[in-house]
Amino acid sequence: MSGVAVEFEVPGAVYFKGYVAMTEPAPGVTRFDGQITLDITAIGLQIEAQLVVGYDRVNDYAFFAIYIGVELPAGIPLGQTGLGLFGFAGLFALQMEPNRKPDAAQPELPWYGIQPGPSWYHAPPRVGVAELRKWVNREGSLALGAGVT
Repeated sequence: MSGVAVEFEVPGAVYFKGYVAMTEPAPGVTRFDGQITLDITAIGLQIEAQLVVGYDRVNDYAFFAIYIGVELPAGIPLGQTGLGLFGFAGLFALQMEPNRKPDAAQPELPWYGIQPGPSWYHAPPRVGVAELRKWVNREGSLALGAGVT
């Protein structure tokens, strides 16, 4: 068994889905990935979160990443501008970075754009940078991200 998943729904009220899995992406590296989605349908609030915690025994360092995204049911007005904030997102990664070099034999994947083959941004499992399964541990790396809708 490599992981555990839970899914729960009360129709018209709440939906929850989450998983946690342990992997060994490289020799001597142990990694735990977790993800939750909480949709409070009764009020229209959506929360998504991902967490990665791991340890590289070969190079003796720990790594960590977290992503949280919130979509609000109604916007927060920005004064008299007619604009509003409808969602927030944040990402923090310590000793991790986007995995743009799958292996030494393959050239670096382009970040974003139209070219033969997928860019890193468009690569599965889903589009975007907020998919922590597309990140890899790398000693000395630090990443911060923030977004608004």
